Amino acid sequence: MAVFSSVGERPLIEGFSLSRYQFSSVVLPAISENFKTNTRSEIIISNKIYQAFENYESFKLEFLKNLKGELEPVVWHSLDGDNGNTAYTICPFKEEGGRYYYLKSYKIDIKEGQAFSLGSTVNSKRAVNQSVLSTGKWYKFSVVKDGVIN
Repeated sequence: MAVFSSVGERPLIEGFSLSRYQFSSVVLPAISENFKTNTRSEIIISNKIYQAFENYESFKLEFLKNLKGELEPVVWHSLDGDNGNTAYTICPFKEEGGRYYYLKSYKIDIKEGQAFSLGSTVNSKRAVNQSVLSTGKWYKFSVVKDGVIN
């Protein structure tokens, strides 16, 4: 699934765009994938095969210097109207004994999870029954010029 080539000292993973993502407190290279799902699905990543990451010394110094061991994937869910999505982000590198390895291939299984709840997503809209802005005196001013008055 992941094959490296080089373009100007930067490794590229075939079929994926290599981005950067903040895993806990460390920003590292990452790959992501998004799936349309009907539930808050679980993504299970298995059968990971790593290969030694040779050369690319400047890339390692700049982007992998804070990588320690192997990181767990980050999974998140979103709901846009009636359309559910489950996505993951994974760091395609690991560090072991001071050496770096890249993720050459892996298997993804998607297991159905809990139903999406309208109240649990950022994308859902709520109606306000009582607003503090519904009472009081309101005034309308016309503005002819942008700026701040001292």
